[in-house]
Amino acid sequence: MGWIVNIASQQSPFHPPLYDIPPESLLSTYIEQKIASIKANSSSGFDSFPTLFIKRAETECLNGQRKIQRTNVLRPLLTDLLKLLLCDGLLPMAWKKTKTTPIHKKAELNLPQNCRLIAIN
Repeated sequence: MGWIVNIASQQSPFHPPLYDIPPESLLSTYIEQKIASIKANSSSGFDSFPTLFIKRAETECLNGQRKIQRTNVLRPLLTDLLKLLLCDGLLPMAWKKTKTTPIHKKAELNLPQNCRLIAIN
């Protein structure tokens, strides 16, 4: 189990949950908003999934008004994953890994105070 981090270590049968799990509809909306906000030309993270694949994994279907609606096929899977992780209080170790890179912002290149750090997950 070295690939998992316990994010709710105080949760046990003897302790009440530290937080309420949001309803699935709210989690689904959250996932939908996050997918929509992905920039198609962004680089992938450590998981190597191309952002374009996640953003454009869509299908067309008819909604209640018999109009064609596009929906992301990964949304229900990501919603279930998020709900499971929140319920269990666990995170994969890879999600806690970040690559930090200094970006020069002004003046001399060799002074650390003239850089800002960006983090890539």
